[in-house]
Amino acid sequence: MAVDFIEKKRKQKYLTYVVFGIAIITGLILWFGYFKEPGEEAGSEPVSISTRDVKIDYQVLENPFLKSLTPFEKTPEYEGDLGRIDPFLRPVLSP
Repeated sequence: MAVDFIEKKRKQKYLTYVVFGIAIITGLILWFGYFKEPGEEAGSEPVSISTRDVKIDYQVLENPFLKSLTPFEKTPEYEGDLGRIDPFLRPVLSP
């Protein structure tokens, strides 16, 4: 009986160390990752945007394979019974 008490206390001691370790790791991740200022990155260069004209080649759409494709047909409306009004109602059982 006394041995069980000592083992539980020892497990609780290790569990305390694990919880403190996880708390420290989480704190370090938040400190260095989340709360870091955005301007502190080393080697970051400003992004330059090109102002060249964009030209789209529509000749690709003239491919015979693309012209042979047909669009989907429209799906017909459902003509059967739709079922109960509220499907989450429990069925009434007769006694």
